[in-house]
Amino acid sequence: MLKKLTKKLNCNVSDALKFAAGNGRHEPVRSLLPEVIGDGEYTLDDEVLGILESMAITAAENDHYEVVQLLLARNGHVDIVELAAESVSDDDNLPASERSEALSSANSGGHAAVVEFLVECEQFQWCVLGAFDQAVSENQQEIARVIYDVYPRCNKGADLFVDLAGAGYLEAVTYLYDNGFCSSGSIGDAFVSTICSTRITVANFLVGTDSVSATAFNMAFKKAVLGGRIKSTEFLFSTGRVPPQTVNTVFPKVTKINMMKLLATKQPVSSKAIVTAFRNATCQGRFGWGTDTEAILRELCKTNCIPSEVYGEGFMTAVNTRYGGDAMGKVLYDESRISEEVIQTAFKTAADIGHSEMVRFLFDKPALRQAVKHDGFVSAAQHNQVEVVQLLARSAQWSQDALTSAFQATKNQALRRFLRTKLGIK
Repeated sequence: MLKKLTKKLNCNVSDALKFAAGNGRHEPVRSLLPEVIGDGEYTLDDEVLGILESMAITAAENDHYEVVQLLLARNGHVDIVELAAESVSDDDNLPASERSEALSSANSGGHAAVVEFLVECEQFQWCVLGAFDQAVSENQQEIARVIYDVYPRCNKGADLFVDLAGAGYLEAVTYLYDNGFCSSGSIGDAFVSTICSTRITVANFLVGTDSVSATAFNMAFKKAVLGGRIKSTEFLFSTGRVPPQTVNTVFPKVTKINMMKLLATKQPVSSKAIVTAFRNATCQGRFGWGTDTEAILRELCKTNCIPSEVYGEGFMTAVNTRYGGDAMGKVLYDESRISEEVIQTAFKTAADIGHSEMVRFLFDKPALRQAVKHDGFVSAAQHNQVEVVQLLARSAQWSQDALTSAFQATKNQALRRFLRTKLGIK
């Protein structure tokens, strides 16, 4: 009947549909909806999407729950499931639901049933945290309680208090805390979350409650340091609650030079922690050669806390490491800290494994007497290290004895031909 009347009277169907939606007239909406969206396979243009969104917002504002359901396809209109959340916008990077005013409108109107329905819609990823913050700001306590109850069900048991803190919603966090909607455990988790996301204002509020446990604080500190969050780490130091033992525990694991310098500036670091950090930086521990490793090694070496044997071990690790090893070896080379014996062993090791760059670097060092160079040259040939042998052959005038020994030591045919030429053998 409605369809016939609108056609007979030449009515604007969109206006009629919007009026019906705004007044909660469920059946007229159901009847007239196909006239707007069409039939079969189609792609709704921006104009139609705008009309349908406007209807959904109007219905939500007036607490017409069944109409909102209908527009969200809860009653079988699967093909228009995004209509209420889709708005006409040039920003296609935002999810449709984040661009919609439907949830915000229902929230402002105090329509708890509509808000609950929208939040529980699995089709959409609403900004529920923002909706809760809005409810608190607008003193919609019933709405706030609805969202608080629904949130864990829709987010795999997530804690609303923790998530709000991590997102930086100070007013909402304060509301939940003041009204007892958080446990001691959730306060600790929320604090860690604020530090990890650098929400300093919320973190400061939580510290001020005296409800953040030492365990949670230390956890937050470790995460801030290892995550390279300078601002969060500085804030935590400013509270005066960072224990020296926690600094010494986390210091060796730092991989960013700015963070290492910050820790050393704020509190004295033990020699044991510095040595462990050195081992880690030289690949003897858990870390390899990274972006800041060279700067970290230089900083650690300034402390004069590294024993000679540890320093030598680090240098030998550099020799044995192909990726980054030559750069590390050049940083660590220090004749006042590394014994002649270690330097000589390093040269022979580099020759044996084909670490050409370290062979080149060490060749002219004072610790390498001619006999050591001779042994390294022959050993490289014995290990069939063609590149190293050719490098050494170009670096010095070798005796017939050295060339003959190298020729006899290798089984590599290309290397034998090279050495035969050097010996003048046809």
